[in-house]
Amino acid sequence: MCKADPARGKNEICAAILAGGTNTRMGQNKAMLQVNGIPLIQHIHSQLTALFDTVVISANDEKKFAFLSCDVIPDETPDQGPLMAIYSVLRALGKPVFIVATDIPEIPHSILDSILNLAREYPESQVVVPVTAKGDYEPLFALYRPELIPVIQPALSAGLRHIYGLFSRVPITRYTLKPREILLNLNHPQDYQRYIKSGI
Repeated sequence: MCKADPARGKNEICAAILAGGTNTRMGQNKAMLQVNGIPLIQHIHSQLTALFDTVVISANDEKKFAFLSCDVIPDETPDQGPLMAIYSVLRALGKPVFIVATDIPEIPHSILDSILNLAREYPESQVVVPVTAKGDYEPLFALYRPELIPVIQPALSAGLRHIYGLFSRVPITRYTLKPREILLNLNHPQDYQRYIKSGI
């Protein structure tokens, strides 16, 4: 059952790590970058399993992630981008899912707790997504509800591939990140090197 830690107030929520990207900018598989002697995806997975009862991987190569001993959910149609990945995870789990990209190495508890608090406060919202002070969305560190499924399906059929295009079609709640709240992204080799040298 997808049931998150009730002590933190996260009822009936699962978590999913999106690991099916092409890694074009990094030049190698981000999920397998080493962090303190373990793959990056394992580092993220360990953080999430301390907070959620159910953590899955969204990817099309189940064998690659067998070492994590968790379910791997493939895209229903491969190579269609993150919106298809979210759709496939929601269909497979049938529960609200906190989505995190495999290139976000640290899970800031303050941001996560704010997202989950807003999800409880606004149950009609089908997405709870962080937004920077400049107005930029962080769609791969956000909560998605299964009520999105009948909206995403025709959008995918119409050729929509990016998550942003979904936000104008459904009720969403935005969480504006505070100045001290930062979501670190490892998009390029330089980002990874800075992260490793920072000793976080």
